[in-house]
Amino acid sequence: MTTKVEKVENSTATVSVAATKSEWEAAQAKAFQKVKANLKLKGFRSGTAIPDGLAKSHINQQEVYNEAINVILPDLYEAAL
Repeated sequence: MTTKVEKVENSTATVSVAATKSEWEAAQAKAFQKVKANLKLKGFRSGTAIPDGLAKSHINQQEVYNEAINVILPDLYEAAL
């Protein structure tokens, strides 16, 4: 994770934070598990484990990306502070 602070005029600053590839992949893996836990498929009772291969074909990748942002954002925010 890298952080960069650029001071702008009048007590203002711009903060940039970037996650590494491995951190982003870990966030995506956590996000996939969260989205998969809420997935409802015919033939599977709620609370039962759905195989990853089957879940991937029913989960929109955009949902995983959005959830991954929510997973990694608190860590990035803390690093920026």
